[in-house]
Amino acid sequence: AGVLSKLASTRKSWMTPVFRFLNSGEVPEDKKEAAKVKRRACAYVILDGKLYRRGFSILLLKCVEEGQIEYILKEIHEGINGQHVGGRSLARKALRAGFYWPTMQVDTKEHVKKCDKVSETRRHASSPSKRVEIAIIPVAFRMVGNGYPQIISNSIRAKQVPDSRS
Repeated sequence: AGVLSKLASTRKSWMTPVFRFLNSGEVPEDKKEAAKVKRRACAYVILDGKLYRRGFSILLLKCVEEGQIEYILKEIHEGINGQHVGGRSLARKALRAGFYWPTMQVDTKEHVKKCDKVSETRRHASSPSKRVEIAIIPVAFRMVGNGYPQIISNSIRAKQVPDSRS
């Protein structure tokens, strides 16, 4: 048996019920929980004593314990190739790196909120670099039908048509 099977017998994590079901057929006593574990277990496989989730574009994603999540996020977000991306992008990068845990979206958003460099970048991106001045266009420069500003002079304005009734 692998390291995960020893860990599953001593400590309870999100992987424990699925691992026990796949390894020995053991299900929780609660019928609803047992049905849930059986339903979820079809997406997982055990290889060399480690639990993997079958992915869509990546064949197998390594299931990660709660204690490893922070290290993985820190390496992807701030590591040698880290670009201090947002929460959703960080979750996708973790998936592309071959990792999986059920609370990925929430954990990555929380990790990004705690990052000083990301919050500083957002602070600078939202404030203008200099005072914004509004340019008032005089009435003589109006947009004409084709979208180009043209000077409207008195010579092209309509002339009054003489009234024949008077």
